[in-house]
Amino acid sequence: MRLFIAIPFSDDVKSALLDSMEDLKAKHVFGNYTREENLHLTLAFLGEFDDPSAVIAAMKDLSFPPIPLTLHGAGRFGDLYWVGLAHSNALLETVRTLRRTLDARGIRYDHKKFKPHITVLRRAVSAEPVRIKVMPASMTADRICLMSSSVVGGKRTYTELFSVHAW
Repeated sequence: MRLFIAIPFSDDVKSALLDSMEDLKAKHVFGNYTREENLHLTLAFLGEFDDPSAVIAAMKDLSFPPIPLTLHGAGRFGDLYWVGLAHSNALLETVRTLRRTLDARGIRYDHKKFKPHITVLRRAVSAEPVRIKVMPASMTADRICLMSSSVVGGKRTYTELFSVHAW
């Protein structure tokens, strides 16, 4: 199974992200929009794992503070559109702690530099580049989840396998 560790979003943040996607649609930007139930912030991408128990055991050792998150900025990576987050020391320290915990347990993950972003559109096609209108929204993240990714009925589906809560 394909695994990743992520922060789920509050309804307010999801609503703001959906508004940003509607703005892109109104600007005639086509592609594969992220479904509401799949909106998340990836902290570590683990890839294929047969047995998630080692990851769950590592996550049980994770201790982190509540993490303030505020939507801020947007951009593109090639044909992928994303919405960013305002700088958060708590978020960056939590990612460092998470990755140290995974390293200590010998759990492999993608070691790319962490660049907090929320994917809102893949395989974007538009007549000309457009700016994403970022709607204001904030939340305090108090939960980090181990998620599996699979295709169900032709749709990418994320399933929560385990979660840990902030202190």
